[in-house]
Amino acid sequence: MGATNRFVCLKGAWCTATHDSGYVLTIVENPAYFGAACDTADIV
Repeated sequence: MGATNRFVCLKGAWCTATHDSGYVLTIVENPAYFGAACDTADIV
């Protein structure tokens, strides 16, 4: 992900960010994205 320490969002679906440490945080609003979020993020 290119935007370190910033959230990138798809309205009504999800938001994700990469921290300086390399951890990826994803917040899911639409349950259809839970599987993909769990596969790609460190913290969901």
